[in-house]
Order: sequence, then C-alpha cells, then structure tokens
Amino acid sequence: MPFRVIPGPDQSLPGVVVERGLQVLATADRLDTVAKLPVGWVGNQFYLLRAKSGQKDSTLRLVPFADAGQTGGHYQVLLDPITLPVR
Repeated sequence: MPFRVIPGPDQSLPGVVVERGLQVLATADRLDTVAKLPVGWVGNQFYLLRAKSGQKDSTLRLVPFADAGQTGGHYQVLLDPITLPVR
C-alpha cells in the first residue's frame, strides 16, 4: 500500500499529513531513534519512511495515530512539509 502526503487541513498552519491506506500516521518523540517498536508496544505497524524536507533527507518513524501515545511522550500528525520518495 503506498504512502500519501496530503496538505494539512488548516491553511494557516503549514504542514502535511501522511496516510497509508485509510490510516493516518503519526510520529512519536520516543520513537525518534529506534529501528523497531519497544518491548510491550501494542500493535505491530511501524514504518521507516525516507522523505525530503527542503534540501534535507530524513527518515520518519511512523505509527498509526491510534497507537502513537503508548510511550507517554509527545506525538503529532501534522508534520513539516515533506516530499516522497527519496531515491
């Protein structure tokens, strides 16, 4: 299933939302440096997505929005503008 980057819902806040199928994906600050989900995480969907923000290549760590708050950290759906894919 492909990832889609769509403009955020509010024109006054620049940003994008990443979707995969019917799911809205989120970043979680406690997943920023991991290669897999932490022990005890409920769910198994975890995506490492290469993207470009401006001139910088980065790797986003994304989980379904419904799963994002499990570690008690901050999470977000509205991301800085990115383009996909990075090749």
